[in-house]
Amino acid sequence: MKYIIIAALALLFTACRQQPKAKQMPAAKKKEHTTPPPAANVSTAQDAADDNSHYEFRRYLVTSAADTAVQVISQKSAIVVAPDSLQVVQMVKQYGAEDFTTIADDNANYQSAAEEFLRKKPVALVTPAKRYIKLAGLHNTYLIDTKAKVANGWFTLFFKPDSPPLIADMTDIETAYQNYFERSPM
Repeated sequence: MKYIIIAALALLFTACRQQPKAKQMPAAKKKEHTTPPPAANVSTAQDAADDNSHYEFRRYLVTSAADTAVQVISQKSAIVVAPDSLQVVQMVKQYGAEDFTTIADDNANYQSAAEEFLRKKPVALVTPAKRYIKLAGLHNTYLIDTKAKVANGWFTLFFKPDSPPLIADMTDIETAYQNYFERSPM
């Protein structure tokens, strides 16, 4: 339901604008949190969708984050991420209101179905409270940026302490769950 409200607010925001659209200037890139190469070279969210790079968890990795902006997860979890209001506004500008509504509706449906399925499984269902998630595994620790450009706003991340994390395919969450959680550790 919250995704529908976000989409409705985004549409209301764009519909109420009476000014013609000004040419958008690219924002300056932040240097404080960098994604390790070579994954950092995705030029747009559409490029990421075209090459399925949004399923590569390494593209979400960062090297550092302020301790106050990090949520630590050390248990078997499914982390469900949705865009914040700033990302919604940016996506409306990028895709246009009509296309964004379709994108938001599709993602809200897939995410809702994924959450419903995951609630019945022996895994913690986590909605991040902070931008960065530190996945504390038995052998490795991963620092994930939930606002990574490659994410396109919505994604589900699987984590178990004995394996690297996995960006799950929300369109086939049952298969993704079985392949990740019901297989032997790596």
